[in-house]
Amino acid sequence: MNKKRSGRQSAFFNIRVLISLAFCLFGIVLSLFAAGVVPSLGSGGGQPQPNQTSKALTKSLTIAAKGVTLRYPEGWSVGQPTLNSWVIQNVPAGKQATAKPTVRVVIGYLERTDHSDAVSQLEEYAKEFTQPSTFLAIGGWPALQRVQLVKRPQPGNAPLFPDRNMVQITTAVAADNLLVRLEGDLPSNADQQLKDLVLAIGQSLVFQSAGNPAQVQEELNKLQSSPGRRDSPQARVASPEVATKRSSNAEAPSAGAPIFPPVQLNNLGNNGELEIAVSNNGTNIVVAKQSGFVTSNDGGQTFPFSGNLPVNDGDSSLAFGQSGNFYHAALACFGGSCAAPCPANSNCVEVAASTTNGQTFGALVNAVVCPNSGTGACSSDQEHIAADRLNPAPGGDAVYMAFRDLSGSATVTCSPDSGATWAPTLALEGGSDFPRVAVGSDGFFYVIYRNGGNIRLDKFNACTTSGAQMTRAPGGFPFTVSAFNNFAGCEVANGFGGLDRCNDGNILSSPTVTVDDTNANHVYAAWANNTAANNENTLVADSTDGGVNWRAAVTINTNVAARRFMPWACASGGSAFVTWYDRRAATATNNDLTDYFAASAGLSGGNLVPNNDEFQISTTSDPQCNLWPAAPRSTWDSENCAVQPENAGRCSVSTNIRCDFSGDGTQCPAGETCQTGGGAPKYGDYNGNACVLGRFYTVFASGAGLANVRDFFQSFVVTSTPTTLTYTGATTGDYHDLVTLSAVLTLSGTSAGVAGQTITFNLGAQSCAGVTDAAGAASCDLTLNQIPGPYTVTASFAGSGLFQASNTSAPFTITKEETTLSYTGDTVIANNTTAHLSGVLLEDGTVPIAGRTVVFTLGTGATAQSCSGVTDGAGVAACDIFPVNQPSGPGVVTANFAGDDFYLPSSASATTIIFAFLDHGSFVVGDQTATGTVEFWGHSWSRDNVLSGGPAPDSFKGFAAAISTNPPVCGDTWTSRPGNSSRPPDTLPPLMGVVVSSSITKSGSTISGDVPEIVVVQPDPGYQPDPGHPGTGTVVAVYCPHASSPHTTRPRPTPRLRPSP
Repeated sequence: MNKKRSGRQSAFFNIRVLISLAFCLFGIVLSLFAAGVVPSLGSGGGQPQPNQTSKALTKSLTIAAKGVTLRYPEGWSVGQPTLNSWVIQNVPAGKQATAKPTVRVVIGYLERTDHSDAVSQLEEYAKEFTQPSTFLAIGGWPALQRVQLVKRPQPGNAPLFPDRNMVQITTAVAADNLLVRLEGDLPSNADQQLKDLVLAIGQSLVFQSAGNPAQVQEELNKLQSSPGRRDSPQARVASPEVATKRSSNAEAPSAGAPIFPPVQLNNLGNNGELEIAVSNNGTNIVVAKQSGFVTSNDGGQTFPFSGNLPVNDGDSSLAFGQSGNFYHAALACFGGSCAAPCPANSNCVEVAASTTNGQTFGALVNAVVCPNSGTGACSSDQEHIAADRLNPAPGGDAVYMAFRDLSGSATVTCSPDSGATWAPTLALEGGSDFPRVAVGSDGFFYVIYRNGGNIRLDKFNACTTSGAQMTRAPGGFPFTVSAFNNFAGCEVANGFGGLDRCNDGNILSSPTVTVDDTNANHVYAAWANNTAANNENTLVADSTDGGVNWRAAVTINTNVAARRFMPWACASGGSAFVTWYDRRAATATNNDLTDYFAASAGLSGGNLVPNNDEFQISTTSDPQCNLWPAAPRSTWDSENCAVQPENAGRCSVSTNIRCDFSGDGTQCPAGETCQTGGGAPKYGDYNGNACVLGRFYTVFASGAGLANVRDFFQSFVVTSTPTTLTYTGATTGDYHDLVTLSAVLTLSGTSAGVAGQTITFNLGAQSCAGVTDAAGAASCDLTLNQIPGPYTVTASFAGSGLFQASNTSAPFTITKEETTLSYTGDTVIANNTTAHLSGVLLEDGTVPIAGRTVVFTLGTGATAQSCSGVTDGAGVAACDIFPVNQPSGPGVVTANFAGDDFYLPSSASATTIIFAFLDHGSFVVGDQTATGTVEFWGHSWSRDNVLSGGPAPDSFKGFAAAISTNPPVCGDTWTSRPGNSSRPPDTLPPLMGVVVSSSITKSGSTISGDVPEIVVVQPDPGYQPDPGHPGTGTVVAVYCPHASSPHTTRPRPTPRLRPSP
């Protein structure tokens, strides 16, 4: 086996020697090119081109600032599209404004950290394509050249270039630490002589100094032996054990139900190409496409505001800045139609700012002006903007932009003053295309782009002026993120169908960049990588040193074969969240069924891992072949659809007739052909998303079940998100009353309730808790038992899962409880007796209040008499006054509770009747006539008084001489003698107590009766103790009850005043 191995090594060595000799011979030939003479190297394919073999490189271009000179032929001219790029084109200088060049050689440079770094970039350039590069010395430095036929970059929306392919000739030289790159674009049918001429232009480069020949040869040998481009490596898929192992302090992201139900954005038109921008508080959301926009000011629940930028093109892009402004960029002035502010004969990128939370956008400003012809001609397409959300710029917001320049490379610019003025454009490295952008929390601006089969990342310092070009961040940018395999099967038989532009003016692998929102040095990149004819994986790679070094990518989609395209990434909670279109639902009979998916990757133990959280956003698979708003760019876009026919084309003359390219559907009228077009774009050239506050904002296009492609917005909580707690309950309550404390828990910046969460309420020393319902509302009840006064009620949410803690508070006043005091004691009171005074103290009219002092006052002024009592468990307070000594007649008794720390004061009063009993005995009236006017003394007493127990003896004249108690009480008995022998008093008090009898009997000379009731009588004048002078009067009150009432020794109920007859 060793001998065999040795033999193979020897053979391999001989082959390498032969290859080296071939390279040397090729270098000799190329040295002749550098001398300015271009020998014929044979004719190429395609149509004949003008003979260029004898042209000498007699003209020169010097880039003085970098000490670089190169030569070009007579009759060609030089332009300078940007301050750091130049173009050599095959039209004379005087005809640049009128003649259209067929050859453009764009020259640019990068300053690398050192020569070794510059040489390493040559190796990266060689890996951009599978087409081999030739390594040689140019100007005394290591270099490469590559010639290949590629698809010509087409605009997304502008008119297509008729020549759909082109010969691309790349020259790159590592001159000390300067990396110079030339990209020559030639017609697809360029002959060999023209190719050789462009190669010679590259080989004519001369620098201020030359390298050490031996070192240069060593570097060339190393480059020649370096491996060429391979298919991009299969991204690793973490094992279940690795994928689920996360750091102890990190929670795996996941998405629950949408924050709000999906919203169909009917005001946004009939196609895709979407971007989203969200305010820092999550309240304001703008979705834009093709210069139109819709806006929500309620966190995405509704989108009532809409409008359009007054441009005649599209490619909308959005950003949100630290000031609170939204920014909307779009292309303008394509297809010959132009309006201010874009100058005539130009194409522009225009930006408008919104200071109204996205409801309206202000005046357009030219961020980029590309002349359509002349020395600075350029062609802008697919601009993308970003703004610094956290750090202010000198003049307001720092707003950044990158765009495709179809006549050169990707280009960037910035505004330090909220889009009012813009810096001169800066061209990225030659060959760069499809830039996407992001801004980190540290203010650095990132641009990711495709360069051949490499994904590259550039990085720039924060924008501070519009008077100079942007400056690159330190570290030696740009760097290669990864090699990749672009989405496959476009515009070929048996390939991919359903889109109206398939890698034609767009890139379905769509590399995007986002910066970790928790660590500005942690940068993510995402893209779709083709692995087989029927599969792309959605990959995420990351850099932990600000984009310098990149780790191998991980696959975030599940292990299901599917076509995946147009991913977009944003960062939340330290993870990168990616959305993409996905055809895993497709079948052989319906190969276009497409859904919208999302998943994420993040860190676990410092390692990049998929979070295994893939979820489907769309609810119905979309048959993307179903609708064709415009004719596609390739017949295969529709002919590759399983369902046929597809009337996707337009007839060449009768353009209102839609036709099938293969002729098995609608056919065009005789003499017409079924034509392709530029696409709508039906689903767009890109599809953005946004991450803010732990929420994932998505929008996608779908025609499922619809007559037109429409756009659908949804948002999800995916990582820790802030909540807002709003107190909605009582802010005042009386002591001892029941109050309801309530609050609403929502996602901050929205009205979306957070359900099933416990809210704790605290009021002084008391607390209670409630659980939120579907609207986020929680409540609980408290009976206030603290000293009245000012308090603060707090509502607290401790946080749970992805929902961050929040709290709120409100002033709360415990007021003293209202009291009611009712008087229940004596109101008909006899002087020289005991007055039993009482009252009932209640709160809210029902609940007894115990332990409080009530002061009772009988009478007023100098004669007032008082006592006090303490309420018992029934709220009753009582006290006695003895002896009562009040003026006779009507009076008043009051009860007063002075209040205390807990209860408000209250009082009550009642009208009293103050009377007197006789010093001995008592006059009597019959119980049936004891109302109104009565006769209590006289010779006809027995006739004038009616008793329920029968007539009284005639000899009884009305005075009971002796009563069983003195003064009398109900229930007593009395005795007397006939006539005036009972010795009635000579005079009467103004109000007099009179007993009421129901039965009077006589036994011998003794007359006796009962006392079921006592009334108060106001005597009439004329009384004398002689029965011939009767005593009459009016009953004004009842002192104690009738016999039918319970007999008591002292009256307690409220007195009953006798009505007048």
